[in-house]
Amino acid sequence: MSTASSRQFSRRQSIDPHSRTSQSAVHGAVRSNPAIPAPTPKARPANYGFGEDSMIGQEIKQLESDSFNADQFMQAKCKAMSEKSLRKLCAELVDFKRASAEEMRKSVYANYKSFIRTAKEISELEGELRSVRALLTTQSTLIHSLSDRSPIVHSHLAHPDRSVYEDDKEASSQEANLLLIPDKMAICLAERRIDEALDLLAKGEDAVVMCRAGHRPAVNKDALETLDTSLAEKRAELVELLAGITQQPSVRRAELRHAVAALARLGDPKRAHTLMLSSHGAQVQAAVQPLRPGGVSYGAAYTAKISRLVFSAILAAAQDSKAVFGDTPSCASELVLWAHGETEWCGDLLQQYVLTSAAAAGGLRLAAECVQIAVGHCSLLEDHGLAMAAVLMRLVRPNVERALEANIRRIEESVQAMAAGDDWTLLPVPSAPRSPAARLLADAPVANFRLTSSAYRLYSMVQDFLEDVIPIVNLQLTTPTLDGLAHLYSQYTAMLNRARTPTTPPTTGTPPPPPPPSPPLPARGETVGRARTGQRGKARDPQG
Repeated sequence: MSTASSRQFSRRQSIDPHSRTSQSAVHGAVRSNPAIPAPTPKARPANYGFGEDSMIGQEIKQLESDSFNADQFMQAKCKAMSEKSLRKLCAELVDFKRASAEEMRKSVYANYKSFIRTAKEISELEGELRSVRALLTTQSTLIHSLSDRSPIVHSHLAHPDRSVYEDDKEASSQEANLLLIPDKMAICLAERRIDEALDLLAKGEDAVVMCRAGHRPAVNKDALETLDTSLAEKRAELVELLAGITQQPSVRRAELRHAVAALARLGDPKRAHTLMLSSHGAQVQAAVQPLRPGGVSYGAAYTAKISRLVFSAILAAAQDSKAVFGDTPSCASELVLWAHGETEWCGDLLQQYVLTSAAAAGGLRLAAECVQIAVGHCSLLEDHGLAMAAVLMRLVRPNVERALEANIRRIEESVQAMAAGDDWTLLPVPSAPRSPAARLLADAPVANFRLTSSAYRLYSMVQDFLEDVIPIVNLQLTTPTLDGLAHLYSQYTAMLNRARTPTTPPTTGTPPPPPPPSPPLPARGETVGRARTGQRGKARDPQG
């Protein structure tokens, strides 16, 4: 038989419904589903009608053997074939492939429902086989366990231990002690013995866990459930007691820290940290509430009290957070947000009671002094990583700038009013100076400081202005200060130019007399430098 015939016969055997594989699948499906009638097997002639001694019969036996190798079979057949025979064989194989595909398609279409039903039944059968396998594994494990324990049971039965059949007095004593833990905790809570209550709670909860795991003598199941419920109630009572301690307005700092540490030990550190910050905030609010400024003259004292209370509370909260919670990131973030809110609250109080009225009245000295005091207290937090000076300055800067502008306008209006009646005569410095700026003029050579009345007014008021503003120049207010001074001097220079220009032309050909020399105006850097020198001289001579 040719190779094509062998291939065709092999493929027909694979799709033959009477083949061994098809019969096993069908029989398995019939056994799993009794509703399907069992097919009646047909008798198959031996060797498909060929004799056992014929060549085709031998090839069929070779194809049916388990050790059949298609590659070796084809190589053995193709060695003795010519090129024409090989081409013919290839054409027959292609035709056979097409015929097989068509036959397979027809077979699938004809038996599609049967194939689907058989596949489902096979899947169900596989699931049942897996269940049986798992059951057998469990039974095998149980049998091995029983076989391992049988010698131990045999030894106990052969030599019984009397203690097994007697009451275990020690176990009964331990059970009684465990059941008394809730009562002991109630006494500790009533007497505010927090540490002992925490130890009893930890002991009881550990005992419940060990009893359930079988590591301790067995306790009655109902008694164990009652103990667990009682411990849960006592835990809730302890948490509420500690939370109430943190919410007391008169709680001491050591007691607050101890209560917060106990709450963190109970497994809720986030709530403990929040309660600690809330306690510090409530205490500072209670301390600030009775404080009210008595007037503008008391603004500096009020600012000092408010700043000391608020920023001392923030510092104490930072120290307590570090001592109890360490460098926990969540606690550090919550502390920064809380400190930011407290700083904004302090800035709002200063604006409401001090800076707004000072800015409206042009009280630059008061505003500068208050800001300097508040920033000084705020700088104490920088060692603990809390830089809140920028937050405070952002809040108070608008009022300080308004006070600065009000002073600039006041100087400008005063100088303009005096320049309106000035005869522009150069006069020496008065002999009895009173202000620090006048003392600077008196200590200098007289020839260098011969000013008109309006120029002397401008110079003295600018010196007083610099003495007020220099303490806060370093607080990001240098630019508006210098812009205001430049505006003053430019306005006064414009007035001098208008005074030097004649209002009416001369009637004769005689040239007009030369204008008087303009008074010396100090430069911007010279003015600020002299003001700072005056402050240093004032510090060296407090009696001046």
